[in-house]
Amino acid sequence: MIPRRALLAAAALASGPARAQPETFPSRPLRMLVPFAPGGPLDINGRPLAEEMGKALGQTVVFENKPGANGIVATQQVATARPDGHTLLYTTGSFVGNTVFSPVPLPYDPWKDLAPITLVSRGNGMLLVGRATLPAKNMAELVALAK
Repeated sequence: MIPRRALLAAAALASGPARAQPETFPSRPLRMLVPFAPGGPLDINGRPLAEEMGKALGQTVVFENKPGANGIVATQQVATARPDGHTLLYTTGSFVGNTVFSPVPLPYDPWKDLAPITLVSRGNGMLLVGRATLPAKNMAELVALAK
C-alpha cells in the first residue's frame, strides 16, 4: 500500500507544471499610486494615462493619490508591494531628490526595490509666481528690483 503522504506528494508534483504556467498579465486591476494630493499636475497627466493603460491592457487601472513625506509614503507602498507588476508609482523628480536630500533614511532602497518602466513626459514645468501688485513682470525686472 502506498503511503498517503506519497500520494499527496505525487499529486502535487503532477500538478506542478500546470501551476507553473505564467498567469495572464494583468490578472487583476492595477494600482497606480501617486505620491501627491489630488488636483495637481500629476493628476492632469496621470488620470488620462491610467484610463488609456486600462483600455490597452483590458483591465482597470486605479489611480490612487497617496500624499505624504514628499512622496516617500506612496513610494514605500510600491517598494514593498508584491513584485508582480500590479502596483505602480507615477511620480516626479522628487523621487530622485529624496534619494539625495532626505533628512532621514529612506524606508526602501530605490535602486534595489524599484525599477524604472518609462519616461511619461518631459518638461520644464517650473514657474516663478508673485503677487499681482509686484512691480516686476519678467525675470529681468525681478533681478533689477532685487538689486
